[in-house]
Amino acid sequence: MQLNALRLHNFRNFGTFVANFDSKITVLVGPNGTGKSNLLEAIHLLSSGNSFRPGGSRYLVRFGETKAVVEGGISDSQGLKVKISMVLQRSSKQYLVNGKVSDQEDFLSRFQGVAFLPRHLNIITGNPGLRRKLLDDVLSGVSFAYLATLSRYRQVLRQRNRLLSRRNFRGAEMVYWNEELANLGAGILVERRKLVAGFNKLLRSLRMRLDYYPSPRVIGRELGLESEWNPLTVAKYIIQKLEQTAERERELGFTIIGPQRDDLKVMGQMDQTGELRDLSLYGSRGQQRLAVVHLKSAQLSWLESELGARPALLLDDVFSELDSLARAELIPLFSKQQTIVTALEVPDGLKDSTVIQLARE
Repeated sequence: MQLNALRLHNFRNFGTFVANFDSKITVLVGPNGTGKSNLLEAIHLLSSGNSFRPGGSRYLVRFGETKAVVEGGISDSQGLKVKISMVLQRSSKQYLVNGKVSDQEDFLSRFQGVAFLPRHLNIITGNPGLRRKLLDDVLSGVSFAYLATLSRYRQVLRQRNRLLSRRNFRGAEMVYWNEELANLGAGILVERRKLVAGFNKLLRSLRMRLDYYPSPRVIGRELGLESEWNPLTVAKYIIQKLEQTAERERELGFTIIGPQRDDLKVMGQMDQTGELRDLSLYGSRGQQRLAVVHLKSAQLSWLESELGARPALLLDDVFSELDSLARAELIPLFSKQQTIVTALEVPDGLKDSTVIQLARE
């Protein structure tokens, strides 16, 4: 699958923008403030339905306008061409396929992209939410059912926390929300564990491993075999732990177990002993960032195995954050799929790429 063309109307700093993209490598070049990241954000919207920046739709519409349009010309793995569009208003968005209103599931199946942003370089050392988001973004890219479960879980979590904050609720109310939380949460934990296992097969040759720590932790300790990790069994453990922590949660006023408390450790080889250690504790800055490059490579390969086509790679000004070793590992990855890169100037090793030059208005 690939993006052939992009058209914007009243998106961010662009009144009107039209560009064609190479099937391999395209570099978006220009000074700061010209909208390079905005273009990459628009492409990411077409692949995920969401911005990779905070703020929602209201910030995507050009100042002074009421509506923005992001439109992409896409070719699928069989060469079939389709036009997908998002119409953005300050409090809503609409999906279209070939000019007709579409549902989100159909829209998201048309084009896939993997973003590589400067903040992703902090995945290993940053807060656990960054690592959970990595898992959720990958799974949501291949399963609309997972995306829907995750969305519903967050709604239930908010309702349950609201109930806990009242402190004077009826027991029957909590029983209902416990069951909802456990059933939805179990589905999330099972899929996350499967994904981690898939990543580890790809990372083994690089002397890396992901260690998954589900919440509650007792699940990881008690369920060793893959066959034991089924939603019914996992939900039972969540229910038991919710009952054990009921008084503590009532005191705190919020939920203290569940997928929102999961963590992931990135392990890597540090020396000739061959032992894999926690890169967040023992890895140098260069080793940590090289490991993130390997994670992105594994993400692309895993998605290709699931989708039957390799997603586009979208890099936003990452080169300036990487050392020469990490750049040397990253650049050969570009030719394996469509790659779109933003940079102040064309990076070494990409001089033969298609270049789109941006200038300040």
